[in-house]
Amino acid sequence: MFLMSVSQALIIVAWLLNGDLKEKLKTALSNKIVLLLVVFFLWHLLGLLYTTDFHYGFKDVRVKLPLLLIPIIFSSMPVFSDKQFKTVALVFIASVLVSTLISMCIYVGIIPVEFHNVRDISIFISHIRLSLLICIAVYLSFWLLRKIKFSYGLLLVIIWFVFFLSLIESVTGLGILAIVLLIYAIKTFLKNKSVVSRGIIAGSVVMVVTILTFTIKSAWHDVTFFNDAELRNLAKHTANGAPYTHDTLNRESENGHPVWINICEPELRTAWNKRSKINYDDKNLNGDEIKLTIFRFLSSKGLTKDAHAVEQLSNTEINAIEHGVANANDLIDSNIHNRLRATLWELNRYRNGGNASGHSLTMRFEFWKTALQIIKQHPLTGVGTGDVPDAFVKIV
Repeated sequence: MFLMSVSQALIIVAWLLNGDLKEKLKTALSNKIVLLLVVFFLWHLLGLLYTTDFHYGFKDVRVKLPLLLIPIIFSSMPVFSDKQFKTVALVFIASVLVSTLISMCIYVGIIPVEFHNVRDISIFISHIRLSLLICIAVYLSFWLLRKIKFSYGLLLVIIWFVFFLSLIESVTGLGILAIVLLIYAIKTFLKNKSVVSRGIIAGSVVMVVTILTFTIKSAWHDVTFFNDAELRNLAKHTANGAPYTHDTLNRESENGHPVWINICEPELRTAWNKRSKINYDDKNLNGDEIKLTIFRFLSSKGLTKDAHAVEQLSNTEINAIEHGVANANDLIDSNIHNRLRATLWELNRYRNGGNASGHSLTMRFEFWKTALQIIKQHPLTGVGTGDVPDAFVKIV
């Protein structure tokens, strides 16, 4: 964060020292995109006139200040030559590559940094922001393929970036990358006059779309399938004679096995506390109730939720549950397939009335719904720059 601030300050100083500020501002404000961003920033400034929380308001304006300065500066600076831009692009790609390599060293244990979730290996910035930078780096790599010598090394870099996005389970990054590559493919298709090349491009796009469609359809079936046969002839007692509880109305399942049947919490609590350092009534390392993770994990294996089932778990599986792994298949499937299944499970649970709390995608749906309610209540002026958090709390 410090170096980001320093670099922005250096750019601003260089822009000021270069002189001719009046002409620069005129050039910048003649750009419609820059003008739109300036108006967006000024809108936040005007919002301070009728806000009640000036502390948050000034903080928000400060955070958004680059939206005013950076577009004006870059749009009014001398345009890079082709050589300069290629140099900047290569440095950018190299910096993103180094960041991913450092993250990989953390993942394999070469750099001793503790992490609970694979996405935590991005130690410099959010894994989502890193995935977006990777998407830009991939596009720039394609752009450079025909513009520099030894460019085929960039193909290896592109493959590495795609692998890394899969490793950190970035559905956002892979989704945006797919869109970027689709745009690039269409652009290449339209420019290319060769019938053979066009056929290869079109065939590749159709093949990839088909594979993605079947993959998502298969994962959705795994998430939504519910084996009703297991609701018949439910056992009343565990092998130790303790009573089971069953919720046959709840349709939540893991690998088709109902989650809320064959539960004996007294046995689970005792058996789990003997095998794990995390208490049954505490949260797992992802911050969720660990008993719910236990329910889901045992269900995914087709096991009852009792002492005998916990005793069957390996130490690896106990450790996985502690880290928030809720499906046994996550230990054998690829990271991105696991993430896709988790995302679809999240959507299905939300669709059936589940709580969105703790799930990034469905929480966004709730934020959008709440934002729309606030907009309807204050359609013209909004609630003031500093009052946004309070407005969300009041709606909730």
